[in-house]
Parts: sequence; C-alpha cells; structure tokens
Amino acid sequence: MTTMTLTPELRTIGEQTVAIIPIRTTPGGIPEAVGTAYGELEAALRTAGVEMTGPPFSRYLDFGSEMITFEAGFPVARLFPETGRVMMSTLPAGPVATVVHVGPYERLETTHAALAEWVAAQDREPAGPMWEVYLTDPGIEPDPERWRTEVVIPIR
Repeated sequence: MTTMTLTPELRTIGEQTVAIIPIRTTPGGIPEAVGTAYGELEAALRTAGVEMTGPPFSRYLDFGSEMITFEAGFPVARLFPETGRVMMSTLPAGPVATVVHVGPYERLETTHAALAEWVAAQDREPAGPMWEVYLTDPGIEPDPERWRTEVVIPIR
C-alpha cells in the first residue's frame, strides 16, 4: 500500500499548554526514546492528577543526520510542578500549515518534504519548529498502514 497524505490546509491554532521531555538522540534511537518519554510523562501526569487534553506529539528542534533534538509531550489541562525530566512548555498560537499522513512513521519524511513545498507554494515560510501529532495509538491499531499522524508547521 502507498502512503496516503490528505490535502494540506492553512489554519490558526490557539496556544496549548504541554508537558514535555527534551530528548537528544540518534535517528535510530527515536522509537525507544519516545516510548520511554511517553511512559514517564503519563506517570508524572497521573501522579499530579493532570488530564491529557490531546494525543501525544513530538516537536523537532534540530533534525540532523547524526543527532536529533526534540521534545516528546502531551497537551495538558493545566500547569503542574516539573518533576524529573518532565517540563512545562507551550505549543505556539498562530497560523500553521498542516496535513495528515496516513501510513508508517518511516514514510513521514516524504510528507514533511511535501508539506514544506506546499508552504513555499503558498508564499509562506516556517515560523518555528514543526511537530507531529500521533493521532493513532499503535497499541490499539497494529497495522502501520492505518496510522494517522498530523504534521504541523507554524508559519508566517
């Protein structure tokens, strides 16, 4: 099956309070680092009695071929005391370009490139780090061809 990517769109989003864990790893280390981080975040949120208000995300701050710096996180209902590696942050308000990628994570790079080209064709440019919102839980949907991931680029 080929990756299906839905039509990109421009929209405006509100600021989101998020709980994050900063991560620096090799590209191959992303799955393990993310899995560990989401487990830590869920435990910290449970302990603090804070509700998650949306699906998990990863915001990519520096995407090099050798090392990647990113944040793994969840939108949350309110601020709470930082603990261990868990920090409070925000996803910014403002205009974004977004598209939903359908298929395995390994093919997300193609969707990222297509969305970046689409943004340029709209005479817009990125206004900060992009992020991915994982709309499908692989623990519930085992078929990677059915996974849905929203790719978001803040723009100006």
